[in-house]
Amino acid sequence: MEALEVLKIIVGIMLAFLPGFGLTLAIFPEPIDDRYPKLYRFFISLGVAVVILILVGSLLGVLQIFRLFWIIVSLASLSAVFFGAWYLRLKT
Repeated sequence: MEALEVLKIIVGIMLAFLPGFGLTLAIFPEPIDDRYPKLYRFFISLGVAVVILILVGSLLGVLQIFRLFWIIVSLASLSAVFFGAWYLRLKT
């Protein structure tokens, strides 16, 4: 594998995971559990990310714009919105 292919895989995995992680942070800004807060947050984020990917894919399919560009734009936009909501929630 070339270095560019490895970079594409890493960026794709992060782009798929970040919206779920951002939404989880926005909903639960404090640790979820006292014993394993990072582990629980990771698995909840993973489940939420799968749901977000399914919803985004379904919406883009219904709109008939299921292309790589629109997938990247929609996931990046959702990530920015969710992390922005988390930041605003931390400030208040």
